[in-house]
Amino acid sequence: MDNKLKLRYFQYYRDYSFFMKIDEEEVKNFAKETLAKGQDELYVLITSLLCRYVIEHQQREKYFTYLSNIKTLASQKGGFPAVYVHLNEGYYEMMVEQNYQKAIESLAAAKKTYEENSLNHPPTIYLILQYLGVSHCNLAEYIIAYKYFTEAVKCSLNKTFRFHKAMTYNWLAIIEDKHNLVTQALQKALKSARILKYYNIENRYADVLNTVGLLYLDLDKFSEAEDTFKESIEIATKLNISFIKADAYNNLGKLYLVTNKPELAGENFLKSLQYRDKETQQRKYGLTLMNLGNSYRDSGDYLNAEKFILQAFEIAKKFDDEAFLIKCNCNIGMVFHAIKDYQKAENYLKIAEQIAIKTKDYEALWYIYKTYIALYKDMKKNKDMEKYALLYEEIQKEIEEMKRDTTHHFYLSKKKS
Repeated sequence: MDNKLKLRYFQYYRDYSFFMKIDEEEVKNFAKETLAKGQDELYVLITSLLCRYVIEHQQREKYFTYLSNIKTLASQKGGFPAVYVHLNEGYYEMMVEQNYQKAIESLAAAKKTYEENSLNHPPTIYLILQYLGVSHCNLAEYIIAYKYFTEAVKCSLNKTFRFHKAMTYNWLAIIEDKHNLVTQALQKALKSARILKYYNIENRYADVLNTVGLLYLDLDKFSEAEDTFKESIEIATKLNISFIKADAYNNLGKLYLVTNKPELAGENFLKSLQYRDKETQQRKYGLTLMNLGNSYRDSGDYLNAEKFILQAFEIAKKFDDEAFLIKCNCNIGMVFHAIKDYQKAENYLKIAEQIAIKTKDYEALWYIYKTYIALYKDMKKNKDMEKYALLYEEIQKEIEEMKRDTTHHFYLSKKKS
């Protein structure tokens, strides 16, 4: 095979900005050439790349056409093409349909086929393990996800594909953060960022910087967090990747809210909304609307606070997202508290409390009880204030105990796996 074409394939695979601008017809011809020469493995890899390309460009019909080409070869040859039928189906369910259970079923079939055929293609088994980890993570099955990510990191990848491990380290960081291991999580996220920077994979580097910045924020390292988010914005602006800019501006806004700079926070939330795709990222769009409302509340603009939190409320109701609904009810309650409409404030807090009790969201209950205490103090309802002060203390102790148990269980599960 022409080495120039082979190198071009690797460039498609590694470089996001190049990948997003490829000439689809040229790549299709490239695939046909490899098939004609009997290079089945490379044909499958290139056609799978086209599957991903059309998914990125929201061209679902073409995805099924390219997948059927791989299925035709799989029906004749089995083995490697059959693995990629399952792998591409799993990727589609994960990225497009967001049906993570179906994704897991397809990816498990890919893994089984790979093992039954005694294949030796590390990039393929790496992708299967990685996507299994991502799918389990999205189902909040973090221990299972951690196991798959740990296996993926052990895959022996050559230099062309080694940068992929960076994304696995990023996912490991996210899971460790959820299990209260923030310092360890930061180490893994920084490792991920270093690998991506070394290989000059700028789009993914900019994305991982958001994880790094949020971990700095968790550790109250505000200056480091601010620099990290700004670097992400700078790179995403250069590459013109809107969703990364939207994430970074939103995260920068959260930083300014925490550090009592509501006007700066509001400016960044507005920029985030400007770059966020409202149709494909509705939940994130809604969360940023809520954050924007909170920034107006903290700066004393209660009309705009109510306006934007209620807009977020509509999105939360559309998704029937209980965690999001708790936040909206609590935050709008705080707005009514600030304007001394105590009855409305209490009503919204009660709804938030009911959902949090139903879903056993103890972190949310802790925040709601804290908000109740401030509300009843201003309402001069001392008995209610004392009641929620006791509940607040109890839930705080319970959360601390749960955090210890969660971390301990996570360590035991890691050791067992």
